[in-house]
Amino acid sequence: MPELEMRLLGGLEIRLDGAALHVGQGSARLRVLLAYLALYSESWHERSELAAFLWPRTPMPNARVSLRQLLARLRRECGCAGTPWLIEPGRVGLAAGTELRLDTSRLEGEVAPREERGAPALERMRQALAAYRGPFLADVELDERDGAGRWLAERRAYYRERATALAAGVANGTRLAGDLREALAAARQAVEISFRSEQAQQALLRCLLALGDYEGAVSAYQRYAAWLRSHEGMEVPEAVTGLVRDLLQARSLLAHAPWQEQRPATAVYIQLEPAFDPEALQAQLHRLREEAEVVAARYGGFIAPGTDPYGVTLWFGYPRGDELLLVQALWAARELVAAVGGSAGVESGVTLVSGDSVQPVCGGAALTARTLAALALAGSVYLGPEAGQLAAGLLGLEAEGVRPAVAGRVAHCYRIAAGAVRLPERRAVQRYPLQGRVGERETLGHLWQAVRRGEGAEAVLVAGELGMGKSRLMAWLEEHVTGDGGGCLWAYGCARLQGTPFQPVREAVARLTGLSAEAPWTGVCRRLRRWLRPLGVSDPLAVELLAELLDTTPPPQAAIRQLGAGQRQARMQQVIGEAIQALASRRPLALILEDLQWLDGATRELLEELLAPPGVPGLLLVLTGRPEGLDTALAQRLPTLRLGALHPDSARSLAQIVAQRDGIPEPLRPLSITVCGGNPLFIEQWVKAGWRPAEGPGEAVPAGLRDILAERLDRLGRLRYTVLLAAQLGEHFTRRGLERAAAADPELWSPEGLTADLAALVETGVLAARPARGEPGYAFREPLLREFARDGLPASERRRIRAFLVQGSAGPQAAGTPADEGAAS
Repeated sequence: MPELEMRLLGGLEIRLDGAALHVGQGSARLRVLLAYLALYSESWHERSELAAFLWPRTPMPNARVSLRQLLARLRRECGCAGTPWLIEPGRVGLAAGTELRLDTSRLEGEVAPREERGAPALERMRQALAAYRGPFLADVELDERDGAGRWLAERRAYYRERATALAAGVANGTRLAGDLREALAAARQAVEISFRSEQAQQALLRCLLALGDYEGAVSAYQRYAAWLRSHEGMEVPEAVTGLVRDLLQARSLLAHAPWQEQRPATAVYIQLEPAFDPEALQAQLHRLREEAEVVAARYGGFIAPGTDPYGVTLWFGYPRGDELLLVQALWAARELVAAVGGSAGVESGVTLVSGDSVQPVCGGAALTARTLAALALAGSVYLGPEAGQLAAGLLGLEAEGVRPAVAGRVAHCYRIAAGAVRLPERRAVQRYPLQGRVGERETLGHLWQAVRRGEGAEAVLVAGELGMGKSRLMAWLEEHVTGDGGGCLWAYGCARLQGTPFQPVREAVARLTGLSAEAPWTGVCRRLRRWLRPLGVSDPLAVELLAELLDTTPPPQAAIRQLGAGQRQARMQQVIGEAIQALASRRPLALILEDLQWLDGATRELLEELLAPPGVPGLLLVLTGRPEGLDTALAQRLPTLRLGALHPDSARSLAQIVAQRDGIPEPLRPLSITVCGGNPLFIEQWVKAGWRPAEGPGEAVPAGLRDILAERLDRLGRLRYTVLLAAQLGEHFTRRGLERAAAADPELWSPEGLTADLAALVETGVLAARPARGEPGYAFREPLLREFARDGLPASERRRIRAFLVQGSAGPQAAGTPADEGAAS
C-alpha cells in the first residue's frame, strides 16, 4: 500500500513511500490541483469540474486542453516512481489503497476535546501548532477574484485563523501554568501569523501585563491601533482596549490631570467567567456592577469610573485610609466572587490621587489586580506581591499556594473556595515579649490585687495610638491574671460591625461556647443551656436571646419573636450583666475590651451599667482605645493610662528580639530605629523590612505601615495638607520656612491659616514646638510619619516647592528649606 505524505502549510512538499517527489515546480495551477485533490480525496473529480476550477474565465474546450496538458506533466514528473493519482479519461482522483497523510489534518476539528483540560490539552495544542510552517501553499500566487485563486485565499484564511487560535490557546494555557516566557513566545507567534486577530492581540497584551512589561503592552497596543486605522479604518475593539485602559488613562492623566497627592491604596478586579453569548455577558456584567456598588459602599471603597467589557475595578483607601484596608478589600472580593462567580485579583501599592472625576485614582495596583484575576481559577482570589506580603505578615493570613505570576515576583493565592478560612476583623498581634512599660504593669498589677483581695470593682482605660503596645500590655495582663488563679475574658470592637448591637459580646460568647452561626437553632440552644445553667441567670429567655445574638435565626414558634427590638436589647443587657456577675463571683475576673472607639452603643450602655456604683465585686474592667475614642462620657469617667513612646533602651531591645526571632540576616543598626519614634509596631515592621533603601515612591516606609499612617493623616482632616507641606522641609523646620514654602500655593495656604494649623498639630501630638535660632520652630514627634508624609505629594509638586524655596533663599538651610536631599525630590 503506497504511503503519500503531503505538507501544504508553507511550501508544498510531497513524499511517496518516504522519498521526496518533486512535481509541480514552477506551475502554480498544478500545485493547487494537487492540494485540491488531497483535501478532497474521498471522492473522484470530473475533468470538467477541475477545468472550470482552474481556468474559470477560459472556454471549456480550451480549459480541458490545458487540464490534459497539466495531467500529462504530472505523469511525466512522477516518472518511474509511478503516480499515486489515478488519471482516467473522464475523471481524476487518488488511487485506491493509497494511505494519505496531510499536515492540515492536525489543524482540523477540535484539537483538544472540551472535557480534556490541563497539561494533556496544552500538549495537543502544541503539537498541532508545530504543523503550521506558514501560509497554505505559501509558494503559490493566483488571482483571488474567482476559481482556484479564491479557493486558495479562503483556505489560507481558514488555516491562518486555526493556527492563530492554537497559538493564542498555547499562550493562555502556558500563562495560566506559570511559564510566562513560553506564553509570550506563543503570543508573539499568534500575532505574527495574524496581526489583525483580536484573539492574538489579547493574548500578547495579557502576557506582557503578566510579565510587568507595561511599556511593551502600551507599544503593542499602539501598533495594533495604528494598523487598524490605516488598513481598515476602524478603532481597536473594546475587548482589547479594556486590557490596557488603565495604562492608557494613566499616561494621559499623568500628563494633564491636577495630581494632588500620593497615597497607599488597594485595587480589586473582579473578572467574569467567559460567556459566548453577548447578551448573557451583558446581563452578568450588569449584575456584577449592581452587586459591586453595594459591596463597595459596605466596605468603604468605590468603583473605578468607565466601562469594562469583562469585569469591574474597585479601589479601597481613598478618600479615607484605613488600617484594615486590605481586609476590607478581601471581604469585598470574597462577597463579589461568591455572589456573581468569576475570579478576583487584589493588589496594594502607592497610587496617585487627583480631583479628576474621570480617574480619581491611578496606579499600577489596578493593572496587577487585573492580571491576577486572569490567572486565578474560578471562585478564587489571587493576591499580588505586596498584598500577599501584607496578608501573610501583618494580617496573619496564610496563602494557600504561590506561583510566579507578576513581573517575575510571587503571587500569593487565597482561595475563596476554602470556606473554612475566616478573614480577620482586626490586625494579628505578634506575641513578642513586652518591653518596657514598667510603670503601667505595676499599676495594672495593683488594680488586680485590689480586686483579688475583695476590695471592690476596679476599672481603667489604657489609651495610645495604634501600635503603641496596648494589645501586648493586655496579653501580659492576661498571663498575670490567669497565673494568679483569676479568670480573663477578652473582647474587641470592630470598625466594620460598629452598628451591630453587642458585637464584642457575640464574639466572646462564640469563643467561650465554641458555637457559630452555621449551627442549627436547637443545637445552639442546647449548648447555651448547658453553659448558662451554672451561672444562675434568671431570665427564662436567656438561651434564645444569646442564640439570636450568635446570628442563629429563631424558628417561628420561638418565644423571643414576641419581643420588640427595644425589649430584646434591654433583656439582653440584663442577661449579659448577670452572667458577668456570676463569673466574677466564682473567681476574680479581668474583663478586657479592646478598641473603645469602635464599640457599639448597646455595649457602651452595658459597660455604663457595670461601672455604676457599687460595681461588680471581683471584676477588673480594662478598656483600651485610641485618642479619637477618648471624648466619650464612658472614657472620661475612667482613670487613664496613656502609653507613650518606648524608652530608647526598650526600643533597641525589641528590635534585637524581632531580628533574632525572625532570622533577619542584616546586622542590627540601633540608630536606624529612631525613625520609628518608639512605636513598637513601627519598630517590628521596620526591622522585618530589613532597612532596605527606598526603591520607589513611598517605599521608604515598610508596606505594612502605609495604611496605618495614611489613616492617621486622614484623621487630621484639612490639617493633613499642612503636614504634607511641612514634611518637605525635614524633621525640624521653622515657621518662617513653612510660610515660604506655602507661598508656592497661596490659594491653599495662608499665613494666618498656617499659624492656626501649627497650633492644632502641636495639640494633637503630631508636632512638637522646638524653637530654632530664636524663632518659632517645630519637629515631627514621629519621624516615620514624616517619612510617609514627605512622599505624599507627587514628585512634580515636590520639585516645584523645592525650586521655589531655593529661588527665595540665600542658602539651603536659611530658614527651613529641605534639610535632606530627599525631602522634596
